Amino acid sequence: MNIAILHNKQINIEEQRLIYEEDGFDRSAIKEKLENDYRTFSKKQAFHCLCCNSPVEMVLPMERTFYFRHWDQSECSYSENYRKYERKIGTHEVPKKHALGKTIIRTILEGQAKPLHINIEEGYHYKSTLSIVPDYIITHSNGETWAIDYLTGLRSNPAYSKNVSQRKNIYTQNGFKPIFFIDEDWLAYKPGHLFTTLVTSEVSASRTSAHDLHWKRYIEGLPKELSEHFFLLKENFHTDTTSLTYLNPTKREAVIIRLLQQDFKNARLLTAPIRIPIERALTIELEEMEFKLYGENETQLQMDTTEHIRYLVRQEQIEAAEREKNEKLEEARRKEREEIRQKNEEAYRDYLETKRDRLSQSSKSLEETQEERYKQIQEMEDRVERQWGTPGRRSNASKVETYETAEEKLKRIKREKMKERILHHHVEGESYIKGSPLVWKELVLTHFNKIKRKEMTFQELITLLKKNGIEFAQNESLVHYPLKSYLHYIAKETKSELEI
Repeated sequence: MNIAILHNKQINIEEQRLIYEEDGFDRSAIKEKLENDYRTFSKKQAFHCLCCNSPVEMVLPMERTFYFRHWDQSECSYSENYRKYERKIGTHEVPKKHALGKTIIRTILEGQAKPLHINIEEGYHYKSTLSIVPDYIITHSNGETWAIDYLTGLRSNPAYSKNVSQRKNIYTQNGFKPIFFIDEDWLAYKPGHLFTTLVTSEVSASRTSAHDLHWKRYIEGLPKELSEHFFLLKENFHTDTTSLTYLNPTKREAVIIRLLQQDFKNARLLTAPIRIPIERALTIELEEMEFKLYGENETQLQMDTTEHIRYLVRQEQIEAAEREKNEKLEEARRKEREEIRQKNEEAYRDYLETKRDRLSQSSKSLEETQEERYKQIQEMEDRVERQWGTPGRRSNASKVETYETAEEKLKRIKREKMKERILHHHVEGESYIKGSPLVWKELVLTHFNKIKRKEMTFQELITLLKKNGIEFAQNESLVHYPLKSYLHYIAKETKSELEI
């Protein structure tokens, strides 16, 4: 135990050590001072136990906290509770940080004790033995009792998480109302972000206050289209609101977050963290039987939240209408491109059919001419043979001429196929040029060699197209792209080098 009674006054030996330590004294000097102040009283058994009134002695070890113990080494609820409490703090909390926060909490609470007729005591001063001892126990005039704990321990440590959960259960079993304050270092928040992440200890420390219920009613009163947007869900959401309070003793601030737990670790924040002075957070309101853990403008926050959600819904509707409009425009463009493609294909089929007819007629005419010529040569050789009796050379001549004609025909067919492939090639942006693509592509293909040999410039090609009645559907600078793409394709097919 760290407190004993001397002449009807409580002496907190560990607290005095901390005061001397803050003043710059080392442990040996502190021990010497306390020995000078209290050793004689301790030897005369002037110190008495706060719980059982038995004589206690002062113990000042060099490596541990300073404390009092019964002269006969016996245990009472105070000494047993104190031993358990010291083990809890040493095992699960950050001692220096915890001691600072705990001192500030007590200072603020004690200022309200007399006016509110409440009793504030160290948890280990409780008259009965406790399996887990809270930092403070507050007893109200109506008999209601609160257990207060300040959490500073290892956030992700499973043993610590289990211990916090056990504290909450055991405090409740002992008839206490458990209230946890958490060190602000635990708070995970990114400005503008709608969600936070909790560890198991925080989930155990969360609670539902009267103001949380007020937020619950606010959410349930939202119109359906707003609540769906608020939760970012369409179904299976709940409105059970809880809160957590974080303390920053150095800045003397408290931070309240109100949340809806989505799963075991992630929670939806109802609003940005609410910062209030620590003195306000630790003010007890007897009518509500609660700490004053709410902001001064939370009703306005709810109104602002509603307006913000309405704004987001309107923006979403505007964006949806814009998307629908764009989709319709894109569909219209797609249909237009499809119609142009079909017209081009029909025009190209007509062109090919006409070309085939011309080639067929040309081939037939050529064959007839060759056959007629062959007959003439044969008749001439027959006359020579009859007249002079000399064999003619029609066989060899005919063979050579037939061979050469077949080779030329093969080359011509190959050229025609390449030409058809080039004319049929689709380039991006060809819809920028009005009319059938086959017309302007034929002109470009015809003058390709001049462009390649730099006998004609690109701009002269455009002028040529215009002179031949080709019109553009877009600005001339945009037409450059499909024309250049087509020229490069021709160069690739003909295995030519081209610089534009």
